[in-house]
Amino acid sequence: MTTTTTITPEQLDKTHRIEHNGEIFYLVENSRGDVDDEGNVIEYRVSYDKAHKCLTCTCPAGNPPSDEHGYLKYSPRTCWHLRVVIAHVQSLRQENKARAQIDLYVQQGFDLETSMRVAYAKPTEYSEAQVKRAQSANQARPFSILR
Repeated sequence: MTTTTTITPEQLDKTHRIEHNGEIFYLVENSRGDVDDEGNVIEYRVSYDKAHKCLTCTCPAGNPPSDEHGYLKYSPRTCWHLRVVIAHVQSLRQENKARAQIDLYVQQGFDLETSMRVAYAKPTEYSEAQVKRAQSANQARPFSILR
């Protein structure tokens, strides 16, 4: 069985970040577009559990049903809702980093268009200092299988 971990733009569009009373959580629509009795799309809540230092999801995979003795019928599984929230957070961080870089360039006197082009550009060339630093790091740690 092959599983994919690539998050699609459609999945990201189903992710909604909510800030309420100082708490941040996400509502993620179900993948099939199922609706409840009132006709609303079923959404699952993904939040950070500070006590256990992990993400939790209210979907059936994350919250398995219990039997009559209170034991879980199966162990909780990682769902795609958690992966899409992680991807959403990473994209927010990248966007915030780019905005901060743009603000820095604008404060230094560059125009907004140039600042945006520079902030979102991928580095294609490295400075001599970066190349020397990488070369010295590789020479400092020679690779050997026999160690």
